[in-house]
Amino acid sequence: MSDKSARELLSESLLTNAIELFAHYEAPLEVGAPPDMELAAVLGFSGDAIQGALGLLAHRDLVAATYRSATGQDGSRRQLDDWLGELANQLLGRIKNTLLRYDVAIQLATPMVLRGVNIEVGGSHEDGVYKVEFTCCTGGLCAWIDAQHEGELVLHLREEEDVSASEGDGMFFF
Repeated sequence: MSDKSARELLSESLLTNAIELFAHYEAPLEVGAPPDMELAAVLGFSGDAIQGALGLLAHRDLVAATYRSATGQDGSRRQLDDWLGELANQLLGRIKNTLLRYDVAIQLATPMVLRGVNIEVGGSHEDGVYKVEFTCCTGGLCAWIDAQHEGELVLHLREEEDVSASEGDGMFFF
């Protein structure tokens, strides 16, 4: 069985899931200081063991490129705003799946998108803030999680086989 601290798991999960999500939309990310970003999306989450928020700061061109990859169309300003909220939702959904492997369940709130803002993400791992900055050929991205939990939360990987759907797959019930 593999044990990880919540800090370690959230930090790793944010980095790997952000890279994988944006690669899915043909926007390969590299860790690095991004240029100015114009849009922000914030999405809250809560659970018995952990609660907080996930945020994305993004350059509009990066959001537009991933929207075009997903839909084959150029998006309006409103569509791009909504799309950034959806990207935050998808990223937190991936992190939720990672947490479920450690028997930690969270519920997601509705994303909120802000534009034309100047936000600097503060805090440190000791404060429960996990941040990673990326550059991409179409613009920059900063992803962060501000998580609160009691003490030094140690998570235990479940031994049973994971039966959840692969990332990007969908299951529909009628």
